[in-house]
Order: sequence, then C-alpha cells, then structure tokens
Amino acid sequence: MVTVAHGQGHIEIYTFNADEDVSPEAQSPSIKDPRLPVRVATLLLPPVKPGKNLQRFATHSGPFIGRPTPGRPFETSPDCRLHVMELGYGDHLERFSLFVRNRYLLSYIPPESGFRETYTPVTMPWDEWGPANTRFVSVIARFQWLRYVHGERVVLPPVPGGLSSILLTLDFNVHLKRVDDPVPLGDGDETVMSDKDPLSSDIFLEPVVSKLPFVVRARIQPPMEQQYSGYMIDQDHLVGMRSGDHPGNVDLDVYTF
Repeated sequence: MVTVAHGQGHIEIYTFNADEDVSPEAQSPSIKDPRLPVRVATLLLPPVKPGKNLQRFATHSGPFIGRPTPGRPFETSPDCRLHVMELGYGDHLERFSLFVRNRYLLSYIPPESGFRETYTPVTMPWDEWGPANTRFVSVIARFQWLRYVHGERVVLPPVPGGLSSILLTLDFNVHLKRVDDPVPLGDGDETVMSDKDPLSSDIFLEPVVSKLPFVVRARIQPPMEQQYSGYMIDQDHLVGMRSGDHPGNVDLDVYTF
C-alpha cells in the first residue's frame, strides 16, 4: 500500500510475488522484470475544493505477527487489522483521520496466478468505495506516540476535560449479527452503525459520508498532577505515558483489560 498526497489524495495498492529470489546474489530487476510490484488498484479520497489539496498523508497500523505467541490461548487474528490514516489539507493543514480495514484493501489483490500479463488496474472514486468501507472524522487531538493501534482497536490521544482527561477507545471489530444481543452494553459504550451526520467542511466539494461501524468506549480518568501525553495499546494492556519527576523521564501506567 502506498499513500499519495497530491490533489485530492489517493491510495495505491500493489502486489508482488513473495517467492521471488531475494538472495544477496540476486540482480536488480529491470523495469520489465516480473519481480517488480504491480499496481492493482487506486482508491481516490473525497474530492476537494480548489486550493484545498491534500498536503500530508501518513498511515499507521499494528505490528505484523509471524506466528502465535507460545502458551497464549487466544490472540487477535492476523486478519483483523486496521489502518489509521492522518490527513492534512490546505495551507493550514486542517486535519482528519481515516479508518479502513486491511482486509478490504487486500480484497483488490487478484487470486489468479499469472495475472500480471492480463490484469488491468482499477481506479475507484470515493463514492464507490469510501462510504461503506471507511470512517472519516475530524481530528480531536494529534497522536504523539506510535503503537496506538492493535488489531482493529484504536486508543485515541488524550482529550482534555478540565481537571481530568477522557480516555477514548474505538473498536472496529463489530459483528453486525450481534447488534441485538440481549446482554445490555455497559456504561460508556455506544455502537455506531451508520453515519447520521455527514462530515461537512470547507475542504471538500460535498459532505463526506462514511459508515464503517465501530464501538466507542469512554472513561473519565481521575485528576492527576501530570496528565497523560499519550497512550499505547496491545492485546492485553493499555499504557498511559506522562512526564516524570525528572526532566526527560516518562512515567508509564499500565492497565489491563
């Protein structure tokens, strides 16, 4: 996957053969060499108004795990992976976040062998792929630390709220058939199933519609002398980071799920 910050911006998806020769003696491939990655799809972002081009496009996802951890009975499926994309538009870099599942990006990879000679890349306008497969939101706060994504769960940067701060996590691993579960949700849980209010901004030609469902969980943190500057997350833990007692030190508070 390649992100392109030009014009309205787009995502390019490439495929390559993992069985090619990668030994030290392998020669650099020529432009016609079949070992080169092949572009299979271009996904366009929402159209923008004149002078509001995409200037910054960064993406982050959780680590790729080669094999299950020995002795662990349950782990996040490798198929459950989320990309969190940070977008900055215009001269003032008005910021937005785009959430898209990795399995959707992989759906563009042709399963056939030998497709290189016959496959024609597809270009998908935003209206044909974005609304049903992404969540596009305004940025509340900027991420300061990496490792804020694990599987399809995201922990957002601290949101100031008076003497305390609000801890927000988003979980995109939503099973639609479980929406009417007879077990009630706990306090602070909210399931978002569709876009009730399209995102309006002077950046885009039209309000941006995105409907990827997720669950948001909010928790009010008790007041503390030094608020958290960021969070990290893995399968079992959430780590809050804040300035330590000495300059340059960082204190870590570890929470378990």
